Amino acid sequence: MIVNKLKNINSKITWIIGYLLVLTVASMAILIITSVLVRNILGFSFQWIVDVNRLIFVWMCFLGLIYVNDKDILIRFDLIDHYFSPGVHKIVTIGRYVLSLFLFWIMVKAGLQVSQFARAQEFSTIPVSTCWLYLAVVTAGCLLIFQTLVKILEVLVSPSSLMQGEDSTLWERT
Repeated sequence: MIVNKLKNINSKITWIIGYLLVLTVASMAILIITSVLVRNILGFSFQWIVDVNRLIFVWMCFLGLIYVNDKDILIRFDLIDHYFSPGVHKIVTIGRYVLSLFLFWIMVKAGLQVSQFARAQEFSTIPVSTCWLYLAVVTAGCLLIFQTLVKILEVLVSPSSLMQGEDSTLWERT
């Protein structure tokens, strides 16, 4: 089934992003430790580390957003969902996903527009365009749209997918 193939692709993307997150955190830590050691031992500092860390940090934040969105651990008001019947819960969930699609589309559109202006600018210490900062927004937006479309298809095809984990025990108790 196509939904299972899309879920598999999404899982692989999330797995890759998980490892990229580990690499970004490790890279930032190594760069900061190097900067501190060089400054304290040799008496000078590498100015480029600040810009590289800024670039890595922005990408880490947006990759993290993709990761937590896939794991469904973003902050949301799900207390209200527990009072809905399964049918209403399904409609509310699809509505939430559709609203998310609009937000993610705005991310992509705005990221593309701003990256056009940033293309001519470079970081002050490294010869890299600041466009790379805004491409993180575009990349995250595109992957979030993909994830959300997969989630919508999953809800439409498999109504039991909403009732997994803690939610199912709550429904059984009420």
